[in-house]
Amino acid sequence: MKNGSVKAGGIISSIKKKIDKKGNTMAFITIEDFTGKAECVIFSSVYKKNVELLEEEKMILVEGKGEVSGDIIKIIVDEILPMEAVREKYAKKIFFLLNADDVSDITLIKLRELMEKNRGNCNCYFNVIGKEFEQQQIFVSKKYAINPTSEFIEGVQEILGKHAIKLS
Repeated sequence: MKNGSVKAGGIISSIKKKIDKKGNTMAFITIEDFTGKAECVIFSSVYKKNVELLEEEKMILVEGKGEVSGDIIKIIVDEILPMEAVREKYAKKIFFLLNADDVSDITLIKLRELMEKNRGNCNCYFNVIGKEFEQQQIFVSKKYAINPTSEFIEGVQEILGKHAIKLS
């Protein structure tokens, strides 16, 4: 049996609400991913702050104190994040793949405008390929750091293509 701080993400597959001794609502949820299940206890203080996230089929990330017993993971939840916010909280680097032979000035202007509208804390790296380079060159942006929201990622994919962006 191991105890410690854990993060687990998945889809909420079941929710059971209970009333605690003080008359407040708490919940027991199960989240699942491709590797297994985690049983989560959400006490009333955390429940109140996150009630809108607690619906079956929603994707979330939970953080808390965990215990592993055999195949079962049990988590006392301290924080719940919707999957959309996970990227913004944990992504540290964003990589853009650019082919210098295919990228126009207009494309670069659109990308710069999008980056200016989405400033944040995620460092930007440009992996550049093309005929001029013997091998891929990586450049880091000193001017821009990004907030990698879903809208930003979709915007980059429209400008550069579906596979031209990667987060780390």
